[in-house]
Amino acid sequence: MSTEQSLVMARSAPASSKLPDTAHSQILRETTAPPSLGESFDLFVTRRRIAISLLLFSTILAIDVLLLDVRPRNLLNFTDIGTICGWVGVILGLALRSWSAGTLHKNAVLTQIGPYSITRNPLYVGSFLMMLGFCSLVHDMHTIWIVAGPMAWIYWVQVKQEERLLSHLYPHDWNSYAAATPRFIPRPWNPVRGGSWSLAQWARNREYKAIVASAIGLVGLWAWHVFTW
Repeated sequence: MSTEQSLVMARSAPASSKLPDTAHSQILRETTAPPSLGESFDLFVTRRRIAISLLLFSTILAIDVLLLDVRPRNLLNFTDIGTICGWVGVILGLALRSWSAGTLHKNAVLTQIGPYSITRNPLYVGSFLMMLGFCSLVHDMHTIWIVAGPMAWIYWVQVKQEERLLSHLYPHDWNSYAAATPRFIPRPWNPVRGGSWSLAQWARNREYKAIVASAIGLVGLWAWHVFTW
């Protein structure tokens, strides 16, 4: 289990593998002082990161359509470097997330194999690559900065909160793992440690939702381009 695994496990692991709510609350009380105003704000934002990301994208798209007359790139024009970069970001992000979801098991050990052997947060890295890819396909540089900036901060705060908890849950394994494995960007000299990938595990982690959502987004961008150019 990595820095992003505690929340994944809490959402979808079998009941027998979850930390009881009382135990989880007790750990938080023991490892954290009463939150400051800033910490309370950080917690509020990270708990609503999906809603915030959707709100940001929706707002930018509405501004692009209604005020700026921005049109997305032609998704089939592979002579356009922006289109190529967009596809690469989306595909690489989905691939990394799928690799991670098929490797990640919800249990009481720290996952350090597969993608988790080169980055502690492959799911977050994959999501960020997908976000940059879609921003490129929208064909509005303002989208990249307005959406990617706040989301990068939210991811950062989320990871720091999870690391505080996991360092308490797995002090010995976590310290050695964190020292050897980058938080986000892999080191070229770090070898990938083995670990089997399971389609059944991928399905149990519900990673198909990311593929479905991406497909809907790509179809929407294609329709937007076709019916406005």
